[in-house]
Amino acid sequence: MKLRRFLPPAGVVVRCHCVPIFLTILTVVPCRSAAGQVVLDRTSEHIIWIEWEKPSFPESTPFGNGVLFAVYRGRLSPKTFLVVDLPVSNADLVSGGNAKQTGVGNPYVGVEYGRAGGATYWEGGLRLPVASEGDFLASFVGLETDFDRAEAFVPDLLSVTTRFNYHSVEPSGSMFHLRPGLTFLIPTSGGEADMLFDYAIIGGYEKGRVTAGAQLSGRLIVTSGSGASFSDRTVNQLGFFGRLRFGSVIPGLELRVPLGDLLDPDYILILRIGLVL
Repeated sequence: MKLRRFLPPAGVVVRCHCVPIFLTILTVVPCRSAAGQVVLDRTSEHIIWIEWEKPSFPESTPFGNGVLFAVYRGRLSPKTFLVVDLPVSNADLVSGGNAKQTGVGNPYVGVEYGRAGGATYWEGGLRLPVASEGDFLASFVGLETDFDRAEAFVPDLLSVTTRFNYHSVEPSGSMFHLRPGLTFLIPTSGGEADMLFDYAIIGGYEKGRVTAGAQLSGRLIVTSGSGASFSDRTVNQLGFFGRLRFGSVIPGLELRVPLGDLLDPDYILILRIGLVL
């Protein structure tokens, strides 16, 4: 497989410190020509979330670089919720040439199962292979911006995710959330499947209209055919977030910082707004 088909063309100023990880992810996809980070509101029957993620690349940070997720979560039964999202990534990597592109990623369809207000619940779902092979610049920006959902931007790839959630809130407002899980990457045009271990550890404050805290998240590529070392198969990120609830409107903000040198952005700024239906 030739990695260069998924990297920016000549003249575009972008480093790719994530090449070992990027290569490992894409080895499951034959090269013929590539469920939200912080815990969102679970008290509403039906809600729409819009998330805009803006990376800060070291050399150049045009405003147009970024990822948009449109997320819907709605109750199907007393213990079951439907969750769907549509990712869109936009590349604006211009440096003395034309390197702009917008691409639709792989949509997610899944369910959450657990008693409303309970401490534990399960989630699982599929990302459908919709992303276009021609949108390699948009895929690059998507992978660099939201590696916790990298499979949303890889073409010819069906992914299956499963997560277990433990969410605890004390009367004082002290909040703790643990979210381990697995992601299975299944190429749709030949090649071998792969598996990732995902985790998120969240702590903070959740009471009344206010939710705020910090999150440590990461991914380990468990199976790999590229010969990458353990450190090159692991990506960790630290995030700080907060949100307020004003009736049916829930605005939020997150700052995420990649740990190590495997991802290119210095940081990712995430703006969220929830609309209760």
